[in-house]
Formats: sequence, C-alpha cells, structure tokens
Amino acid sequence: MIPKLLKDTFGPQKSQTMMTQQYQKWRELIFEIDPGQVGVSKEQSDRVYGVLMDIGMVDRQSRHPFALSLTAFPTGETSFQPTVGGGIIGLGGDKKMAETARKLIKLAQTLLDQTQPAKDFSLPASGFVQFFFFTPHGVRIYEEHLDTLQTAGNPFGQLLVGFGIIRQFAERIIDQQRARK
Repeated sequence: MIPKLLKDTFGPQKSQTMMTQQYQKWRELIFEIDPGQVGVSKEQSDRVYGVLMDIGMVDRQSRHPFALSLTAFPTGETSFQPTVGGGIIGLGGDKKMAETARKLIKLAQTLLDQTQPAKDFSLPASGFVQFFFFTPHGVRIYEEHLDTLQTAGNPFGQLLVGFGIIRQFAERIIDQQRARK
C-alpha cells in the first residue's frame, strides 16, 4: 500500500521542486516506516503513527520552488528537512520537542476522519501545505492553502502551529552550528 519506489513516492511533480539527493533518500525512508518501528500494532488500522507535513515555498532570489518537510512520531521523534538540504533529524532527543511531536500525533488522530486516502505523494505547490497521516491501513492526506490553514478555527492550523514550534527549534540549532564554523 505504501509506495516503495522513489518515483512512486514523489509522483507526478506539481512543480519542479528543488531537492537534494539526501532529501530524496530521507523522504523515501519516511514513507517506508513500519508502524511496529514506532510501537504501533498493525491491528490498530486507524491509529495515526506518524505525520509528515510539507510546505511548498519559492526562493525569493532564484524563484525556484522548494519545500520544508517536518515529521512527528508517537515515540517523540521529529525532524526538519528542507528539500534544498540543511535539515536536522533526531530532534526528539529534546524533551520539549518529543512532547510536541507526541501532541501532534494525538491531534492528528482527532483529524483523521477529515483526511482522504493519499494517491499523490508529490510535494505541494508553492503556498500549499499538505499533511500525510501514516496509519497501518495506509497513508492519508489533507492539503490546503497556507492562508486557509492560518484562519481562526481551522483545526489543521493547530498542526501547522505545532510543527512551527519544531521548525523554530531546528532553525536555532542549525544557526548555532553555522556560527561555530
């Protein structure tokens, strides 16, 4: 049910998104994660065991599209990966980030009935956000324009805010690493 080939993982491109080979490998691995790897039984067919959020963006200077991708798992593991490189994995080692990831999974569980089975695994166009919900029964998706997600009362906006906390934490670490060089 979950795609195993890279071309199936990305599907027909919605745009010519810039991405590194490292990002491609990371994304492929995310789609191959088995529920048992994060402590979820395959018998719990409607249990969310992971969320991948992609935000489609455009580089202001080059005008090339790229995306920011973040993950959350019930183990507390979370990561931040821009398609252009420079991401960071293993953020769940921080207690606050691990708790944020677990909260995102719980929130995603309440939103599962508002998703649909994923058929297209490609990255979103600029200005769009997509959430892939991983369940033992298959991958489900919700996609919306960023402006709509940011309107008051949009339940998926809460996921966006939670992933924003993880993104800010990751960017601080990346900035600190660059400052040391």
